[in-house]
Amino acid sequence: MRVLATMDPSGEYHTGVVVDALRASSTIVTALALGAEAIVPLADPSELKDADGPTIGERHGRKLDIADYGNSPTELMKNPDGIEGETVYMVTTNGTEAILRTAEVCEEVLIGALLNASAVADELNRDACIVEAGHRGSMAIEDAFTAGYIARLAGGEPADRRTRVLIEMSRTFDPHDVFRSSRTGHVLELHGKSEDVEFCARVDEFDVVPAFEDGMVVPR
Repeated sequence: MRVLATMDPSGEYHTGVVVDALRASSTIVTALALGAEAIVPLADPSELKDADGPTIGERHGRKLDIADYGNSPTELMKNPDGIEGETVYMVTTNGTEAILRTAEVCEEVLIGALLNASAVADELNRDACIVEAGHRGSMAIEDAFTAGYIARLAGGEPADRRTRVLIEMSRTFDPHDVFRSSRTGHVLELHGKSEDVEFCARVDEFDVVPAFEDGMVVPR
């Protein structure tokens, strides 16, 4: 099995694992672990107006006024009754777009974070690209680190030098240090979301494996 850490999903790989560690993929993993029935990723904030369930909305680290919740796993942890058993509609700056983009080229799409790193790695038994959502088209170090971490746990053959480097980086650095020192982590702390940064850096908090199927993300 080959595994590639990349910002560009490729149809050469059967499975795409979307990683937006701070915070969309972490929020999705948390929501499903708390009992949400499904998450519907949206491309545009205006689509939240037509949602017939709870909504999660964020742009540039800030909660959208029209959304019920921000893109925050710790906010959901404090309000589990609002999403349990519900189909939740979600739009974020980078993560939801990355899910939809990956679904266009990969046969199977999973959602990965440090919070479910082992669980999602255990699902990888065919060639996989781990897709880093990044930040407005640029690399986000927390996503690159998480991609390397999942690739290492999956045990596949690194498809290129960059993937091999990220795997080695995941052996060397502490996740909390990486997330706190990242650009996104710094912005979130300025917005009063340091609790999210610390939470998203936890490893194997949940064993849920979110999969994108028929336009929504559901637990496998």
